[in-house]
Formats: sequence, structure tokens, C-alpha cells
Amino acid sequence: MAIGFEFQTGWKIHKDATHGFPYKTTVFQSRLRPGWKLTVDCGEMEFVVEHVPMPNGRVLLQQRMASLYDFALELNKCRNWPDIQRNEMPGDADLTDGRFDDLEDAYYIVPDKHHLASNPQCTAGLRLSRINTFFQVLSKNPKIAHFALGTQATKFYISQLNRILGANLGALYATHVPSAAFKGMVGMIIQYLMMGRIARYEEQRTGLLSCLGPKVVKTTNTVDYPKYRMFFLAKTSFVTMLNHLPGAEGDYIRNNPNRWVRYIVNDVMNQVVTDYPIKKSDLVIEMKFTAHFQGKKVPITVEQWLKGITKGRDLIDLIDPADVGMLVGFTSLPTTMDALKSRKNKDKQGAIFEFRGATKPGIDFDLWTNYALGCYDLVDAVNRAEETGLLGKNAVDTVADLTA
Repeated sequence: MAIGFEFQTGWKIHKDATHGFPYKTTVFQSRLRPGWKLTVDCGEMEFVVEHVPMPNGRVLLQQRMASLYDFALELNKCRNWPDIQRNEMPGDADLTDGRFDDLEDAYYIVPDKHHLASNPQCTAGLRLSRINTFFQVLSKNPKIAHFALGTQATKFYISQLNRILGANLGALYATHVPSAAFKGMVGMIIQYLMMGRIARYEEQRTGLLSCLGPKVVKTTNTVDYPKYRMFFLAKTSFVTMLNHLPGAEGDYIRNNPNRWVRYIVNDVMNQVVTDYPIKKSDLVIEMKFTAHFQGKKVPITVEQWLKGITKGRDLIDLIDPADVGMLVGFTSLPTTMDALKSRKNKDKQGAIFEFRGATKPGIDFDLWTNYALGCYDLVDAVNRAEETGLLGKNAVDTVADLTA
């Protein structure tokens, strides 16, 4: 398994007075201290800490975070400047050695007059068979939940996790006993359908139509991108997750797509969404999106998505290519699974997820190391936990001690 981090700062970065940078441009990375780089995300300066292995990567992560801290400390001293030109960036030999790979010829940064801070995001490999354990750990230990769920809406996200954990998954077919990997994949599907749904309410009809009783009205919700709705975003496709389920489960789902749809919609989601039950004709993501898409919706129904998974097609494969930008962040590593080597030298496969819970106001740069190590310890402990158990008290306390 592996884990990596992004620290988007809010400080603007420009190529020149009239031009910005394309998304995810690398401005520089140090040859002396490899392991992190300065990139551009939506016009803002973002530090990307490259993935380290789990287990046995904690020391390497500490080294990378210490190097980033040294650089951020110097850069933060310029926070009140009107702008920071390329030749004014920290250039001490101990920080960057004055030589850069992938260096842009010109750029300047506009600080926001506040301490360098970030709404950080973690991307990590999590075993399919431990997703349910992961959800339980976060639900039962609010003092460490913020590492994976952020600080802005931790209680709300925990309430959503409890709805997922409260669903009785029953049996997909007569002899089925759900595996831990199956529970993990279904848990992620529940999250997508739950978080992609908009609220409904009843409105009384008037006039001649009043005899029909109240009608169900959907609220009008808009966000910039669908990914902002998910607190865990799958970078690995659900198709690949399906292919890594135990043989009988995966085969049954692929060979019985109609039953698979009924199982998710009727057997599972009716327990989770009880006021206005989900229908297979509902959209997976119901809200409108405003950033660059003029209020469009992702036009994929629950049935289309669930059946698509059985035929090797995830959301990003089902959308019109002209609108694929709406699903930025979804399934960006479609066929990639992450492996954990066990003592018996067998691979234990995990999917790759991005933790998208927001932390606002952001975490100051001098706490980024604690955040990164806390996430590392949390995910590593879950991946190595016994299938039927949760984290021991010592593991929880170790993570909690690094609270940000």
C-alpha cells in the first residue's frame, strides 16, 4: 500500500500578468531533496508529497515532510509581500540547492497575507476488506476522525458513515455470505448514492389537481464539481473493485445485472434512504454543476451505473466525452490496485481512495507533518488490522496524539 498528500494553499500563482498555468503544472521540485514538488491547482499554489509505502514508509514520510516544512517556513516569511517573484523564492542550498527540475521560466506568487495553510487531502491505498473496518474506526473514534473526514463537517460525515454501517446487507443470492471485500465495495456505492442525492419535500397541489394529494418536489442544489459531494472518492474504478471480489460474488454480479440493481436499490438503499426511496431511474448525482458546465447534470441513472459496472464501465466511461470534465477526480487510476505484502508473502489488494472532507480554516504549515503522519498511522493500522477487529486502544491513542 502507499499514501501521498496534497497541500493546496490558497496562495495564487501566475505565469505572468495575463496568463495562468494549466491544471497540475509542476513549477519546480528540488534535486537535493526529492519527494515533494510545487504544482498549480486551479490557479493556486499546491505542494504535492509523493507517495510512500505502507508499511515501512513512515521514516521516509517524516523526511519528506521535514524538507517541505523547511521550505514552507522560509516562504511563509514572505506572506505580507504584494508578490513573490521567481528569483525571490527560497533558494538556500539546504532547501533547494538552487537547481530545479521541470522549472517554469517565469512565475510569481501572490500571498494571501495569512500564514501559509492548507485544506489538505490524502490519497491512500485501503484494502477492500478493511473499508468497513475503516468506517467503524472513524465512527467510534471522533477524536481521530478528522484525519480522514476533515474538520469542517466531521459530525455530519460520521452520521453518514453510521447510516452506511447500519445497513443490513443480507444476501445477494441464496447461498451468499457477504465477504468483507463485498461489504467494502457496497459501502462505497452507498456513499455515492447517498451523497449524490438532493433533498425532497412534499408540496400541496392546488385547484383541480388537489385531489391527487401532495407532489414530491426536489430542492435546487448546485456545486462546482461532483467530486465535492463525496467525502471518500474512489480513484480505482468500481469495475476493478468488482474484479477483485471473491470469485463467486464477482461472477454472480456480472452474470445477474438485474438482480444486482434490485439488490442495491431495493434491499440496501431502502434501508439508508427511507423518506423518499431511491429509484433505479434516479440520477446517481442529482445536483446541477456550475463550474464551466452551465448548470448541467451528470445524466447517468442508478441503473445505468450499476449495470455499467457489470460490463466493465464506470461513471467516467458512461458520460458523454464532451462532459467528461464534470467528473474530474473520479476514477483517475481506473485499473490500479494497491498491494500489501503479508507475512505469508501474499498480496492483499486495496483500492485507492482520496479523502475529501474539508478542513476550514486550513491547517497551518507547521502542522502539516502531524496531519500526514496521523493519516499514515491511521490507514496503516486499518490495513493491518484483523478482519473482524477494530484498532486497539494503543493504535487509536497514537494517532490521536498527532491531532491537528
